[in-house]
Amino acid sequence: MGGVLPCCSERKPPRTDVPAAGREHFFKVKADSVLSGDSTVFDDTPDDGGSPWLHLKHSNNLDSKGGSVILEMKEQAADKQPLLEVKVGDVIFGEMSSKFKADSKGWWDPDEDAKTKLAWEVKRTVAIESKGIKLTCDYKGVAEAKKDVDYEDRDRGGSQEREVKWKTSATTKEVKLQLTLGTEEISIQHNMGGDEGAGGYGQSYKAEGLFEVEYRSNWGLDTVHIHVLDRADPLVACAVGFILAYWMHPNRVEDDVKQRALDLLRERVSSW
Repeated sequence: MGGVLPCCSERKPPRTDVPAAGREHFFKVKADSVLSGDSTVFDDTPDDGGSPWLHLKHSNNLDSKGGSVILEMKEQAADKQPLLEVKVGDVIFGEMSSKFKADSKGWWDPDEDAKTKLAWEVKRTVAIESKGIKLTCDYKGVAEAKKDVDYEDRDRGGSQEREVKWKTSATTKEVKLQLTLGTEEISIQHNMGGDEGAGGYGQSYKAEGLFEVEYRSNWGLDTVHIHVLDRADPLVACAVGFILAYWMHPNRVEDDVKQRALDLLRERVSSW
């Protein structure tokens, strides 16, 4: 699982102006610290960036449940309201179909090797209600949970020791990312899904005419880079772009799906 970790220092003083609409912006996002769930947004303007500018404050870990993200100035006055509040929805499971197979030889040999295959669909949403903006993320894929039973002759005396291993896997086959701006619908371009699955966190996303986002994996010192075009609201693009790249990657959904497949298998077989 990915993570956005902090830079070693902040060399420039924070910017105090609010990013203005109608012009191009470049942002870079890094976590405040190794243990913090919040992140700082830096001005990433080519040849003239580096100043901390904005701050993304999380209500909770959004990996598997909903919550909110507040966008505020890096130096936020106590009496000032946040710039934006973004609502992140729960992980919602849609229609699923499953197949079960067990290798039991009969009643005298219960619950030997067994597995469940699951075709799944999951949906998550990201919304800025004050602006009528909504990002809908639809994922479809397959998952498998397996009960693997082995016998080992550990003492070489003929007696065998029974060992049970539970294994899970999941692959995202289809990812649909749709951004709604009032009555306008924009499909976000990406390269995830298909036979190769979702891939790592280092992905790129593009909302045509609005913004481009790139998640850069760098051995734990990960960053999210957001290029905002002059047509877009820079605050919306910054907040939505970061959440899209960091929290909405299919790998996070796959963790939930693998657990669902394992739960289904455990309902059908014994834990012994």
